[in-house]
Amino acid sequence: MKTEKIDTTPGTAAIYAVRVDSNARYQDENERYTSGEFATLEEAITTAKRIVLDDLEGMLKPGISARELLDLWWAFGEDPWIAGPGGDVFSAAAYARQLAAAMTTEAAVPKS
Repeated sequence: MKTEKIDTTPGTAAIYAVRVDSNARYQDENERYTSGEFATLEEAITTAKRIVLDDLEGMLKPGISARELLDLWWAFGEDPWIAGPGGDVFSAAAYARQLAAAMTTEAAVPKS
């Protein structure tokens, strides 16, 4: 579980931050960057989902299976997560699984 505190002082506009790790450099915090800071959880989730979608769209090719697409994402994609109140509120892996199944001809991708 990734956790990171951000400034939630009253009067501070942003209480959620989308942090992005590289799947290719698993647990290398030097590769982490902040995609944005947001006042609402919905904005943060939308940004995190867009990062995963953009990765998968870039990896998609004709005839690829959902499993192959997801394997590419695990190897080379970006893993966004949301820092802020509420703990783990978004799973990039679960969203990538859902998208990979929807973007290919397979009905579902088994959990790894």
